[in-house]
Amino acid sequence: MTGRTFQCVINRLANPKMQSQALPFMTDIVGAQAAIDGKASSVSGVKVSGNKLTIRLTAAHPDFLARIAMPFFCALPTNTPIDSSGVNAPAGAGPYYIQSRTPKRQIILARNPNYHGSRPANMDKIIYTVGIDPAAALLQTKAGQVDWGADEVYQADYANLWAQYGPTSKLGKTGKQQFFVNPILGVDYLAMNTSRGVFLNNTKLRQAVNYAVDRPNLLRQSGAYAGKVSDQVLPPGIAGYKDFNAYPLTGPNVAKAKSLAGSISNPEITLYTSTRPSSTLRAQVYQQNLSQIGFKVNVQQFQRATQIDKEGTKGEPFDLTTEGWIADYADPFDFVNVLMSGDSIHENHNNNVAYFNVPKVNAAMTAAGLLFGDKRAEAYANLDQQITTQYAPWATIDNPTDRDFFSSRIGGQLFHPIYTYDLGSFYVRS
Repeated sequence: MTGRTFQCVINRLANPKMQSQALPFMTDIVGAQAAIDGKASSVSGVKVSGNKLTIRLTAAHPDFLARIAMPFFCALPTNTPIDSSGVNAPAGAGPYYIQSRTPKRQIILARNPNYHGSRPANMDKIIYTVGIDPAAALLQTKAGQVDWGADEVYQADYANLWAQYGPTSKLGKTGKQQFFVNPILGVDYLAMNTSRGVFLNNTKLRQAVNYAVDRPNLLRQSGAYAGKVSDQVLPPGIAGYKDFNAYPLTGPNVAKAKSLAGSISNPEITLYTSTRPSSTLRAQVYQQNLSQIGFKVNVQQFQRATQIDKEGTKGEPFDLTTEGWIADYADPFDFVNVLMSGDSIHENHNNNVAYFNVPKVNAAMTAAGLLFGDKRAEAYANLDQQITTQYAPWATIDNPTDRDFFSSRIGGQLFHPIYTYDLGSFYVRS
């Protein structure tokens, strides 16, 4: 790797053909916006001299080093194709590399023979299989045929898993815990499309949705130990988080919701969600909740990747979409600016799926991103409250947890609230 390696990575991400979701994290690099807009072939603020890489910013940003360390900006061969669909098996520089990848079927990670750093790599190979039925995955994990249901959801089984395999169980007390629940820096929310339809220029109706949704019931659809209800953008643990209780957390306030909603001229609205079991159950709750203020909610379900693609496409005809976000790094910019700034809306791959775009709020977000320390935290706290109460582009539902069940032979679970488990720390018990 050389300085040119990382220069090529940044130029590749800025290329408009990539339509990269990294764009909100790099617009403060001098010349990045010109490259993103197709007005320049490269990012002028990124220079290389020998093995020295220099990145010039439009202003001092205290979170830049955290952003540039994100996986988006990891080293890649300089000839990596510019393809918005990505590549199947990009090169890696850590303890493991992607030996093979078959989309929607399997990923195989193998120990990197060229890695000589200090990070652990206890497993020779990690095989990640996609598409196993959750019920089958649970049985296979209990039997030791699968070691970890990394992305599986067992909403009906979490209470029993806690009792039998959690920290207070007999196994847990003897150091053989298999079920783990950890809070993560994340938020689940119902985004309202502010660029079209009934929610365009209608703050009161968006506030009505916030009063109408039954947050505890929605959270229950994800099973035991799923998280804590919330009504704001920033999660606990992020600088600037202040609990201000904007909307009801113990159940809906239907009378208040009806008062704000008034007479709805076009009651039929479209909700996008995924085909995951908990999403299906939550969609049913949304239908019932919003029917009480006069809406007929038509639910359209997609595979999760398809939902993300469709809702991220500017002009897509939806009114509501269910979403969640886990911090890329522990800073309020990653929630407020990345998910709410109208300045980052482009044709595809949008993170701002509410299409919230208020120029004075955009400017306030940009200004907050330049602040340091307590002033930064205070600015983001104010933005959180202002956006949530005065504009209400979301109905925030909860701050989720990460719930994981491992086979009896796996130890070394080292959890990180952003990146979850360190794969290299796992080991096979003797």
